[in-house]
Amino acid sequence: VRHPAELTHRLQIESIQKAQPQRFQYVPIVTRAKQANALHDRLPVLIQTHQLETAAKAILSPTTSQVMLCGNPMMVHDMVNALSARGLLLQHLNQPGHIT
Repeated sequence: VRHPAELTHRLQIESIQKAQPQRFQYVPIVTRAKQANALHDRLPVLIQTHQLETAAKAILSPTTSQVMLCGNPMMVHDMVNALSARGLLLQHLNQPGHIT
């Protein structure tokens, strides 16, 4: 999100994480303001610097990852570039991939 006030449904999300810690990781990201217990940068930068993976305790790789992107077209473009640099492929109608 851009601002901390946009971190909605936090209690519900945290309860899911608590109930399913091996299957679900909640990593809040706030891009325009510093927020305690949240990453602070654009998502493509957090991918490039491995900060998101460190916070989520997970590794993005072509063998274990499937990423679905939606949102601002520039963010999606930048994310596809960051993920492609990590070996993940964009999915097309006749070609399976890791990025949808």
